[in-house]
Amino acid sequence: RARGRGIQMSACVHCGSTEFRRVLRCGGFDHAAERFDLAECRRCRLVSLSPLPGPDELARYYNDAYYGGGASGKFTPVMEAGVRLANRARAAGLVAEWKASRRAARGTPAPRTPAGSGRVLDVGCGRGHLLTAMAQRGWECYGTELSAFPGDERPQTPGPGKITILRGAVEDLPLEDAFFDVVSIWHVLEHVRNPSTTLRTIARTLKPG
Repeated sequence: RARGRGIQMSACVHCGSTEFRRVLRCGGFDHAAERFDLAECRRCRLVSLSPLPGPDELARYYNDAYYGGGASGKFTPVMEAGVRLANRARAAGLVAEWKASRRAARGTPAPRTPAGSGRVLDVGCGRGHLLTAMAQRGWECYGTELSAFPGDERPQTPGPGKITILRGAVEDLPLEDAFFDVVSIWHVLEHVRNPSTTLRTIARTLKPG
């Protein structure tokens, strides 16, 4: 058992330390009556929920209402329009960064990549707004979500301008090395059990350069 008053952690998922300090005692985001500890590792300073919830517990929080399932969406119509607009802007920014990186790596072109588009992975893609915007630009789009994500009826055949949703945590999926030109992880890293493992997986799946 880790050392630290009231802390229910066996070891830090990042560095393996067993010494923690309580940072905050707080309520749940969507379930305010529930109480959680935020525990900081004294060695690497990673802050985690204490105790870390397991997959079965997480499914209760990432339900249909969390994602905004159904025709009405999650927010008001004005906010929904704003979300779509923001994701179109994000897509434009990602493509601009990708093009700049290709110019910087001139002489070592990424394999199997068309001149104006490529493959993108959005980790924790939610309702797929970013992927929709990237698909409209001709990108081959992939997104990951937990198994609790609401049913998605879009075609799962990969290809330019199409979206494929992969069920499960990104680090548990059989993704190829050096497969993606762009990987996005937006408002997601704080949700994963082991950020280091998630980032190593992302790095492995990105093409060189």
